[in-house]
Amino acid sequence: MTDLKNTYRTNDENGNCASYSATNKLRYKAKEIDLGNDTAKTEYRLQQMWQGSDGSEIWEWIEYVD
Repeated sequence: MTDLKNTYRTNDENGNCASYSATNKLRYKAKEIDLGNDTAKTEYRLQQMWQGSDGSEIWEWIEYVD
């Protein structure tokens, strides 16, 4: 989910779906960045919480946009 619209996602193998809406809850979380050649570094990146119509919640990375 990269836009601010509601998004529909399948939650399970039975095809049950939930509608997710963006919330104003943000957090920084460590993310491992692959630099190639078996090297990586850890950076803190921003995530946004999305609330599902079924009560579930997911966190999506917010990518930098110039």
